[in-house]
Amino acid sequence: MYEKLSAVRVVTFCIMCNHFHILLEVPNNAQKRFSDQELISLVQRN
Repeated sequence: MYEKLSAVRVVTFCIMCNHFHILLEVPNNAQKRFSDQELISLVQRN
């Protein structure tokens, strides 16, 4: 759900006892901005 909402792809992650590491892929078209209604629709679908 968060990948769709933020337009990134989680490549890998590691959860430690007091922090985490995350590697994200940000596509070239990540500049797309969502309207408020588009964001609400995305959240409600998931």
